[in-house]
Amino acid sequence: MIRSTYFSALANGDVEPAPESKVLAVVRRDLPEWTEELVDRHVPTLAPPEDLLDSYKTVEKAADKDGQNEPRRIAWKTVDFEDRYREHLDKGPVQQVLEAVEQEAAQRAVWLVCWEASERWCHRRLLRERLEDEAERTFSTDVSLPPKENEYPGHRVDEIACDPGEHEFVGGPAPHTKVCDRCGLGLTTISDFLDQDARRSGVESR
Repeated sequence: MIRSTYFSALANGDVEPAPESKVLAVVRRDLPEWTEELVDRHVPTLAPPEDLLDSYKTVEKAADKDGQNEPRRIAWKTVDFEDRYREHLDKGPVQQVLEAVEQEAAQRAVWLVCWEASERWCHRRLLRERLEDEAERTFSTDVSLPPKENEYPGHRVDEIACDPGEHEFVGGPAPHTKVCDRCGLGLTTISDFLDQDARRSGVESR
């Protein structure tokens, strides 16, 4: 199950995820220390890319300075935010992380958290819709390489992953990507979703 909220709602106690829920911060930039107790993990891969964020903020500030109504709506439309963010989600490494979140959501409630109170002009809405749509489809355990553990359908990503330091990385199906030849998980999934140090997660075998 996919849920959505924002940091202030968590901090003020307006929203209280169940103890077994997974709470993910889906923002690009580093989080302030006070948010550390509110979320389980920071997943910047699922946030909008830096250039899109910068373009959006620039237009929003200009529209606000000019006294325009709904500067966020103007910025959203001007930079073609929706299409550009969806293109970002279609990239191979991002899809690996998406699938990890989908598998987690099949086991428990997953909360997507960012700074915006309203979803209307926020990537959080698009991300939630994407995850909900994908949940209705049949998918493999990992989109990069079919791991041996695929013969046990329904296993979560954290259950099939190698232990830290045991991954053997090879070139992935997309340019500039790496996947583990043993468990089949992509490097982005290992570092961002499983929170394993990518520099110490394993060795490159070929």
